[in-house]
Amino acid sequence: MNTSNLANTALRTIGVLKKLSDGDCFLEELADGFSDDTLRIYLNSLKKCGIKILPPSRSKRKYSLCGNLDFLNLKPSEYRILAKIKTHYAQENDYEAVMNINRLLVRLAGYTKEENSKKLLKIAQAPPFSPKYNNLIKEISGYIKDRQPVVVTYVSPTSADNYFEILPEKIITQKSKTYLLGIDNSINSTRYLLLNRIKLIKKLEKSYENFDIQNFVLCEFFVDEKSLAEFENYEIIEHLKDKIVAKIYYENELVFLQKVLAFGPECKIIAPDDFKNLFIQKIKQTEMLYEL
Repeated sequence: MNTSNLANTALRTIGVLKKLSDGDCFLEELADGFSDDTLRIYLNSLKKCGIKILPPSRSKRKYSLCGNLDFLNLKPSEYRILAKIKTHYAQENDYEAVMNINRLLVRLAGYTKEENSKKLLKIAQAPPFSPKYNNLIKEISGYIKDRQPVVVTYVSPTSADNYFEILPEKIITQKSKTYLLGIDNSINSTRYLLLNRIKLIKKLEKSYENFDIQNFVLCEFFVDEKSLAEFENYEIIEHLKDKIVAKIYYENELVFLQKVLAFGPECKIIAPDDFKNLFIQKIKQTEMLYEL
């Protein structure tokens, strides 16, 4: 298995463990994008690492972790594989994959013996990208957290440098390319700026209140474009063979949630995380209501 395939397989396995450590899951929630047989391979890999997973039963139709993860036992070679996986995605500039790996490593470190915990934290804390790239991500993350408008010097492959005044919102990865998303009032929309083309980013002496901030959610739809007419205001970001990535603007949160629920498995919320977590919480509350 080459490095890319190994990294993808390991990342999916790590993703399954992350979901289980968040709470009990239905088979469909764990599989999410791959077959049941493939899921069983990932579950068996986790079991080989000493992780006990209870399968669904008649009374409880979900997979769950047995106890906590303090029995996690990895071999030295497996720690090296984790570091190699992180390095692979860093070389691909896949920011989201690297951050997901780091978050899970930190969580696992809290469940293992002190010696193993130090090894996991060492991998998580190692700067994944080049010093320049690491510093840029750290700087942008600070601006996003503080809701601080910035001016970006952006290198264009076809013309002179461009300058954009934006309110940074999120760093995302699509098709192995990492972007900074930010609101740009001059075009009344969101800009997608490739991180590797950002030459300089500086604090802008403006308050975020000066920006026309519209509520929006980024979603994947597994339907044709006509179905999106259900929403009054939307912007298609990417039109792929099997799905549409779109930004949906909304005013009433409850009405929007009802429309998304009506799409069922044909709609998946990607961002922002706060709204995605709210959506998951509403589903769990409904589930408890019906004692599922």
